[in-house]
Amino acid sequence: MKYFRKTTLRNGSPCVLRSAAAEDATALLEQRRCAAVETDFMLRYSDEIAVDVEAQRRSIEASEVSPTELLLIAEVDGALTGSAGFAPPVPCEKCRHRASAGLCVLRAYWGWGIGSLLMESLLECARAAQFEQLELDVVTGNERAVAMYQRFGFVTYGVREKAFRLRGGGYQSLYLMALEL
Repeated sequence: MKYFRKTTLRNGSPCVLRSAAAEDATALLEQRRCAAVETDFMLRYSDEIAVDVEAQRRSIEASEVSPTELLLIAEVDGALTGSAGFAPPVPCEKCRHRASAGLCVLRAYWGWGIGSLLMESLLECARAAQFEQLELDVVTGNERAVAMYQRFGFVTYGVREKAFRLRGGGYQSLYLMALEL
């Protein structure tokens, strides 16, 4: 799926939201690894992001031609500052109406409005792809993200207790959230 939008952030900086392209593979992997170092809210630790550039490139190319998958990036001054995407949770007829979403913004850009812009774009594209429901998981302690998802109408329908076991000890639970489109 293809997408492109130019906009202005809260601080006046120009921002481009667009579908990832094959040439973004290296930058996208670096953004995900960096985000995984910056916060414990990500699914994987940075050393667990084992996808190589070529595999990432192939994944991006597949999303570009898919009518039901989207991989977005946000760029500020040419830097990849955030990413988001959706895809069906499983490839079967019974789940064709649903998409699973994810979103990530580098810490230096938190509070700039990039997450909200990415979510607006995801919702626009999910509706265009004729999904009826968008789903996501979010760490219960990630209050900023939870508040943003709630502003967009996501509802918590469950909690997955002890969903993440942290290397340093302890656990994190996840809110299971969904939005009817």
